[in-house]
Parts: sequence; structure tokens; C-alpha cells
Amino acid sequence: MKATVEELTLLRQLAAEQTDPTTSAILFEKYYPVTVDKLRKKYRDVDEDVVRDVVFEVLTGLIENPSKYDPERATLAAYLAMDAQGDLLNKLKKGDQEKKSVKFVEDWELYGNIIEEVATNSDEKQVLSLIQEKLQEIFWEPRDADLAKMIIRGDRNTADYVGLLGLSERPFDEQQALVKQHKDRIKRVLERKGWYTFEEKLKQRFL
Repeated sequence: MKATVEELTLLRQLAAEQTDPTTSAILFEKYYPVTVDKLRKKYRDVDEDVVRDVVFEVLTGLIENPSKYDPERATLAAYLAMDAQGDLLNKLKKGDQEKKSVKFVEDWELYGNIIEEVATNSDEKQVLSLIQEKLQEIFWEPRDADLAKMIIRGDRNTADYVGLLGLSERPFDEQQALVKQHKDRIKRVLERKGWYTFEEKLKQRFL
């Protein structure tokens, strides 16, 4: 089944040189909940946050590159569901592999220099190691872990988030909207995965 007239109109708006931020909002409002629900019903054992993250990335990917969707082959709803399902399966496979890898504190070649540069004593090194290990446990994607660290540190500079997310070429209003969506997503995951409880215990341990 081909794309509907409504979907074609939305696609043209996304492909416009200067995309109206409201177009992205309409896309998320119309397709985010329904796509999440489809995957949740099919993969009931998968963490809801993982499903939401995948759908968020698929929609963001479409906004960044509307040409990846071929309206002659399927409706937009069907395309998003299929794309999200494929990404979810890949993510789950990758997650299984990552769970078998060594913890952050043992991966000295890749991450140890960061701890060395920031920490000044053994307690600080231990705290940073525990924080990084916890964030790696919560977030599979390095960029998400970096976003979480910025939020935890209280970074309020939107430009920092724009740079990390690669949104510098987007209109200002769209940057603001996408940064907020990403921050809200990360905060929700931190809360659901027990970060704040872990943080309080960590503070008590090293006070």
C-alpha cells in the first residue's frame, strides 16, 4: 500500500529546505505513540525504554533524511514500524554482545585516560569509575551516556547539547525542540533505571 495523501504532504514538508519545527512535532505526535505500541505488543519482554529509544531515533532519522522513505512501497506508518523493528532487533543483538564485554573500569585502553585526566586522588578515581560503570549499564549508546553525564552535571547550555547531537545545521526552534526531546528521554531512563537512588548511595558512601 502506498503512502496516503496526508503522509505525502507531511513528507514534502519534511523535505523542504527550511523545515517548519511544527512539522517534526506533528510527525512525533502522530507516529511516535502508535509505533511504540506496535513494538510493545510484539516484543512484550523488551524494556519499554529501549523500545521508546528506538522509535525516537527512527523518527529523528526520518526528519534528518526524509528521502530514506519510499512512499511508493508502503505507508509511512508501515515503514516506521518496519524500520523500528529492524533497529530494535539490531539493538538487542548489540546489547547482548555488550553485556558480555568487560566493564568500563577494566576497559583501560578506551576509557582509562579520561579517568586519569579528571581524577586527582584514589577516591575520585573510584567514584568516576563507579559512575561510568553505572551509566554504561544503563545506556548502550555512548552518545546517550554522554548526554546523561551532561544532564547529571547540570549543563544548561543548549549549544553543548546541539553540538553533541549534531544539530548545528538545524533552525534554532527545531534545535530547542529536539534537545528537549532528547533530554526528557534521558531523564526518564535515568529515573526508571534507578540512577538517582544509586547517586544518593554513592554520595553517602564517600561523604
